[in-house]
Amino acid sequence: MYENAKEQIENICKLADECPELYRVKAFEILLRGYVDSLLPQRTVQPATNVAAVAPPRPHADTSWTATVPQEVQPRLSAMAQRRKLPPEKLAALFDFSSDPFTFSPLHVTGKSTKDRMRNVALLVGARAFLATGRWVADWAEIKAMCTHQNCYDQPNFAATLKKEKGETLKNVTPGNNVELSARGTDQAEQLLATLAGVTDVAEQ
Repeated sequence: MYENAKEQIENICKLADECPELYRVKAFEILLRGYVDSLLPQRTVQPATNVAAVAPPRPHADTSWTATVPQEVQPRLSAMAQRRKLPPEKLAALFDFSSDPFTFSPLHVTGKSTKDRMRNVALLVGARAFLATGRWVADWAEIKAMCTHQNCYDQPNFAATLKKEKGETLKNVTPGNNVELSARGTDQAEQLLATLAGVTDVAEQ
């Protein structure tokens, strides 16, 4: 390992002697250290690209709310949440996506009167239909079933209450079949959902 050490040290001494006397000792130490280091086996340094290649991937942003929401529903739900300035996961939490078609999670529909609550149920069913199909058309039987579940089904006045909303929150009313929400109705339906999701800074109905 040190076959040529004598010759190299002589050269180091000559170089050190050429330095000012004050720096000769230090120069000798530095030159000798450089010579010894040059005899040590060189360590292989892997390129930085190799390190990057084996680095674990960065975790994606949390999109856990999309895990249970059908893929075709996600764009409409995201757009509605953006319009109403609420987190999409809060809007998604209002629905139970474990069934097909999906339904509402347990919630309580409020209103100033039974008729007002029936009207609100129709709007909510229309909103659910929009998220599912892209059309603001609520099934008559679904409205009736949800009104019954919400304890606001007034059989003698059920059809009359919905017909009275034609031209207001409802664009078309076909008793026994379906109702279609108007532009005003879709706006109020989204406001209802935002309120149920816990967002209180929406416009009053």
